[in-house]
Amino acid sequence: STRRRSRRHRGAAPAGGSATADAAPYVQVGAFAEPANAERAIARLKALGLPVSVGRDGGLTVILAGPFASSAEASNALLLVRQNGYRDAFATRG
Repeated sequence: STRRRSRRHRGAAPAGGSATADAAPYVQVGAFAEPANAERAIARLKALGLPVSVGRDGGLTVILAGPFASSAEASNALLLVRQNGYRDAFATRG
């Protein structure tokens, strides 16, 4: 698989945003070099009923679930995405 997920991308903000302490909670699902892999992740998250945001970090497409209204919602989403194959997903703020 060419899917790349790395904690070094922690805090990658969705396009048009910046990470701040007061920002909404997100779940970073992955950072993908291959556009097709990013598109698959987007489709999978949408199929799970999650909101999807897309950011850029250098040459990578960063896929996030969110924003969420609360940290509790983000925690539930984190559990869901990990149960669905994205074991390296983590909570962040957008």
